[in-house]
Amino acid sequence: MTIFFEDSLKLLYGVFLSVLMSYQASDPEFFKKKCLGSMMALLKGLPEQERVILGHLVYRLGSPSLGVGPQLKALLHEAPEMKHAVLQEVQTQWMSNDRLSQKSRYCSALFLSDLTLHKHFDV
Repeated sequence: MTIFFEDSLKLLYGVFLSVLMSYQASDPEFFKKKCLGSMMALLKGLPEQERVILGHLVYRLGSPSLGVGPQLKALLHEAPEMKHAVLQEVQTQWMSNDRLSQKSRYCSALFLSDLTLHKHFDV
């Protein structure tokens, strides 16, 4: 019974994430900002599908009106253990995605240049 409940919960969480991602592609800025805030809260509190959320947020780095970069930096300040996963996702999308616009690449480079790394940090 517990396995069925956990499986159903994971499925509903995935559906919720897909709804958030689809609303973030909609027109009104209000929806975009609310969805971004919800995704940041989910990433901070329950990183169940961390790769999916990070991939979407990193893709949105090129949208200055949403302010993804400062919110990601604030998240990394509160949870520095996520720094490696965020850096990996930025590098993966930056290197392998040819569809990424120059503006998005520039915003990603700015985001990376603002991060503080330590000697013990293994990239």
